[in-house]
Amino acid sequence: MAMNREIQEACKLGVYVYDEKLKRNVHIFQFASFYGEEAAIQQLHVPRSPKTNEALSGAESSEPARKKILKPVKFKGNFIGGKKAIKDLIFERARGSRALQNATTLLLYLIQHSAWQGKRDKHKTYNHWYGKKKMIVASRSQEQIAIDLGVSVRSVQRWLDALEKDKLIRRDIEGRENVYIVGVVAGDREHYFYEMDKAMLIGIEENYGGDEY
Repeated sequence: MAMNREIQEACKLGVYVYDEKLKRNVHIFQFASFYGEEAAIQQLHVPRSPKTNEALSGAESSEPARKKILKPVKFKGNFIGGKKAIKDLIFERARGSRALQNATTLLLYLIQHSAWQGKRDKHKTYNHWYGKKKMIVASRSQEQIAIDLGVSVRSVQRWLDALEKDKLIRRDIEGRENVYIVGVVAGDREHYFYEMDKAMLIGIEENYGGDEY
């Protein structure tokens, strides 16, 4: 009697199927010889190992595939520059993009508008704050921020509260207006609050004064 074509092909491929009685994989020809072709055909449809072409045991075939455990990347402090640079045109895009209207965009905005060498403004954000107090600050009215990002003043206030709560910025009052501190200067290096851990933030408070941060 001719052997079933499916079993013949499996024999040529060297397929193994799981034998429940022997508790191991056996060649399909051996399985068919002992249990018959119908049982062998059923076993050919049991999930198989892609590496060995061997049938998986009942326990193995019922187990869900294990997913790779993902871990957060540990960034090494490299600069985001060149083709990956974040350009200030993102703020123009934010005016018409709800996805960009959030506290993260506001943080980038404040960093973009922080003091640079030679900057002149009424709060003297470079000469006084940066040069003497060693703080990186931005001075923009909430109304101007709201217009620049295309949102309400209330949204800006809510995002500022969130950034301050998460210790990404600090606020100080000069006159009747806020200045937004986003980092400090130590020697010739700038350190932004977003890159600091809890211990560093405590050290900043000890060196620069103020309430616990």
